[in-house]
Amino acid sequence: YHCPSVTKELNERSKMKFFAVVTLTCALFVHKAAAQDGCPSEIPIKDGCVDYDQDGETGGMPWFDASGPAYEGGPPPGCEWYGAYWDRCQVDGGQHRNFGMTACEACCFCGGGEVVKVGPPSNKPTRPPTPAPTFAPVRCTDIPNWSFRGNGCDWYTDQDSKENRCAKYPDDQGSGGLTPGEACCGCGGGDHWV
Repeated sequence: YHCPSVTKELNERSKMKFFAVVTLTCALFVHKAAAQDGCPSEIPIKDGCVDYDQDGETGGMPWFDASGPAYEGGPPPGCEWYGAYWDRCQVDGGQHRNFGMTACEACCFCGGGEVVKVGPPSNKPTRPPTPAPTFAPVRCTDIPNWSFRGNGCDWYTDQDSKENRCAKYPDDQGSGGLTPGEACCGCGGGDHWV
């Protein structure tokens, strides 16, 4: 990114002060340009908003992005991960499309999701809340025999590699027309089961 050209008549006394203003303007411009990969900033979370699931609905298997695990052995980043820090949506929310959506579209915290309409309040007594359900851990297996030019899921998810190959090569279309984000658990794909 480069800063826009700024011209102004300067005299000897104001050179340093103007340099600081131009530097600040350039820093803000570069920050805004870098945010093109993310969601628009300062979007308030909508009341009654529910994150989209993998099917673009609400209430199913949670959506996650195609970047691969956020840390070794961890799950791929989902809406909860994006909402944990204030700048994740602005920096990465528009990248790593998975299940046809980015975090900007799937996650309430990033400005996406769906507002669930609630009817008018009732004066009838309500029941106490039920305890939250517990879910069995979701397991994942890579799509058997999937590869792209001889490289299978092991190559894309190699933890010893210094590059995130899932993110670097997301469009590699291998066996069965699947990408690593669709075929490999470490890239956010694979077969998920309980």
